[in-house]
Amino acid sequence: MRKLALFVTLLSLLSCTQPNRLPCGDHYIRAGNLTEYGQYDAAMAELDTVIRNDPRNAIAMGLRGTLLSYKGKKTEALAAYDRALQIDTHFALGYLKRATLLIEMGQYAAADQDLDMAIALQPDIPYAHWDKSICAHALGHYDDAVENISKELALRPGLAHLHYNRGSYYATLHNYTAALADFDTAISLGYQSPSRYYSKALCEYHLGQKDAACADFKHAAGEGDTLSVRYITTICGK
Repeated sequence: MRKLALFVTLLSLLSCTQPNRLPCGDHYIRAGNLTEYGQYDAAMAELDTVIRNDPRNAIAMGLRGTLLSYKGKKTEALAAYDRALQIDTHFALGYLKRATLLIEMGQYAAADQDLDMAIALQPDIPYAHWDKSICAHALGHYDDAVENISKELALRPGLAHLHYNRGSYYATLHNYTAALADFDTAISLGYQSPSRYYSKALCEYHLGQKDAACADFKHAAGEGDTLSVRYITTICGK
């Protein structure tokens, strides 16, 4: 949802303020507002009017793809993104959103190519490097996953979920010291995943920090994490 809201906002800014974009009309503005309030069918009706009046409005077609994706119509969404990018081959957000959909469909190599296009067109585009890290991790390129999520953190420092994800990538590489540092940072920034103390405890366990690990396993178990119970029984003695 956060990415959807961000996309809608950025589309509104692009279409309303950039001189090389088609100007907003009332139907497009209403579509954006309805989308932000979760009224997707009504928003789609407004977009259909925009596209009927202007079939080459790439931005409206991109938002249509996002709405279709959110409604679970992935094949139709992909076709809408394809059409948007045929209309405007420099539509960075279109590449980003098509990549996000391709990730959901498990097509990581294709998604990574779209993300490269998005970054080439707009180097600071939000979440593109994060999505590239997801692709890299899924394809077994764990060092690349760390590199890309680190680039996202450099652009958007202080995001707890990015630190947690990077910690998970470091843990996959058995770099438990770096992983622990990221898990600690994520927790200090307010990350609320039920697994946060379990992940932290596993790193401490692998680093030989038994007392700290047991304390965090117990913390995790107290928050309902059932995986921690086994470790409490086997390594903590109670």
